[in-house]
Amino acid sequence: MGSPEDDLIGIPFPDHSSELLSCLNEQRQ
Repeated sequence: MGSPEDDLIGIPFPDHSSELLSCLNEQRQ
């Protein structure tokens, strides 16, 4: 797996990306 979000965020850990994406989704609502 290699999501483009990982490259943009600059974090090698997909777990962190998932957490950040979740936070962004919550803020959007």
